[in-house]
Amino acid sequence: MSTYENFNIQVKGYTVFGEKALTVVRILAFCIDALVFICGYFFFSMLYYLSPLPGLLDTALLIFLFLIYKFSFEKYLHCTVGQWFWKIKKTNKIYIQKEKLSIPNLSAVISLTIIFFSCSIYIFYTWIYQHPMLQKASIITIKSADLEQNISYERLPWFYTIGYWPKYFIDSEPLSFSLPYEKGPPLKFPGHIIVHWQKSVILSIAGPITYPELNIENNRFFFKRCLLRNEISLREHYDCLRLREKILFTYFKKALNNNPTQLELNWFEAKSNNNAIQTQGPYFKVKYPQRLQDHYLLINNKGTLHEFILEYPNTELGTRAQEMFTNSISSIRLTDELIDNQNLINQRLLHINLKELEKAANINDFNRQIAEIQYILLSKISTDPKTFESYFHLAGTTMLLIKRSIQVQNAELVSMAKSLFFSAYQYAKDIDPSNQKILQLEQMWNEIKKY
Repeated sequence: MSTYENFNIQVKGYTVFGEKALTVVRILAFCIDALVFICGYFFFSMLYYLSPLPGLLDTALLIFLFLIYKFSFEKYLHCTVGQWFWKIKKTNKIYIQKEKLSIPNLSAVISLTIIFFSCSIYIFYTWIYQHPMLQKASIITIKSADLEQNISYERLPWFYTIGYWPKYFIDSEPLSFSLPYEKGPPLKFPGHIIVHWQKSVILSIAGPITYPELNIENNRFFFKRCLLRNEISLREHYDCLRLREKILFTYFKKALNNNPTQLELNWFEAKSNNNAIQTQGPYFKVKYPQRLQDHYLLINNKGTLHEFILEYPNTELGTRAQEMFTNSISSIRLTDELIDNQNLINQRLLHINLKELEKAANINDFNRQIAEIQYILLSKISTDPKTFESYFHLAGTTMLLIKRSIQVQNAELVSMAKSLFFSAYQYAKDIDPSNQKILQLEQMWNEIKKY
C-alpha cells in the first residue's frame, strides 16, 4: 500500500480542501475580495472627503492597487480574504493534506459567504448615505422679507441675481471689501467678491458657473428630487449620484477641507406672502467649533449656479448676521440675462458724487461713503466684468481710502485696501493693457507700496 493511500494529495494550482477549485467558487472568493476593497475605498473617501464615485484615473489606480493586494496576499499570506473564506489555496508543488471537501465544510463556507455578503451590502448601503455628499436633504422654508422700504438695505445686482443687501452691519459700521485676483475678465467673471460686514462676519459671493445639465426645468426638478431622495427609482440612482458629484462635490470639498464638526444639507424655498416659491436651491450649513457657515446655491433657468456664503461666529452677533443674510437671500430674484442688472446698476452709478466725500465730517463718515461707492462699483463689475472704468474707479476710491486710513493710523484697513487696489489694478491691465490710464494706476501702486 502506498504511503499516501489514506490521504488526499493536493496538486499545484487553486484548490479547495485538496480538490480543484471550481470556477464559481473562485468567482465567489473574488467577489468577497472586491467587496472588501470597495468598502475600504468608500470608508477612505468618507475619511478624506473624496468623491464616492471614482473617476477614470481613480478607477485605474484602484484596479492597480487591487492587483497588488491580490498578488501580495497570495505570495506572502498564501491567500486573500476571499480565498481564506472559501479555504482556497494556491500552491506550486505537491503536498499532502488530510482534510477533504465534505457537506458540513461546504455548508459552513456557503453560510459564511452569505453572511459576509449580507453584512457588506448592509454596511455599504448605510455608509453610502452617511457620506456628506450623499446625505438626504430636508426642506427649509424662508418667508420673503419686505426690504424695499428698509433704508438699511441697498438693492443691488450680483451677477445674475438682484436682491437687497445690508449697507452696514451694526451701528452703521462701514463695510470693507476684497476682490481676490484670479485671471478672469474679460473672458469670464471674477472668481469671488468678498464683503466684510465685520472682522468676524464675512460674505463671499462666488462667480457663477453654468451647468448644462440644469438648463432644462425637468432636470432642475430631478436635481431637487435627487437631493430630497424623493421618489428616486432604482434606475435613477446612478444619475442622481453623478449629478450630486458634478454639482455639489466642489462646494462640499471646500467646506469639508477645514474639518467641520457637522454638515447639514437642505433645500431652501423662499416664499412670498401668497405662498408662491420665488427662489429655491440647495443650502448647507457647516458647523465648526467656534464659527458657522451658511452656503446658498441659487440656479437660474439657464442652469447658472450662484453661491453665497456667510461665515459668522457662533454667538449672538453671529445670530444677528445670519438673520440679515437670510433676509437678503429671501429677497433675491434670478435673471437669465445681464441687461436688466446692468441697467439697474448703471442708474445707481449716475447718482455717485465724489465731491460728497469732501464734506465727510469724520473718518467714519468718510469710510461709510467710500464703502457705499465701492459696493456699487463691485456690483457693476459682477454684472459687466469687461468695463475698464469700473476697475479704474475702484482703484481710485481705494487710493483715497488708503491715504485717509494712513492719517488715522488704521494699519488693518490699509492692508486690506492695498490688496483691493492691487486686484483692481491687475484686472484693469488684463482688460485694456494699452489704456493710457494704466500709467496712472502704476504710479499710484508704486506710491502705495511705500506704505
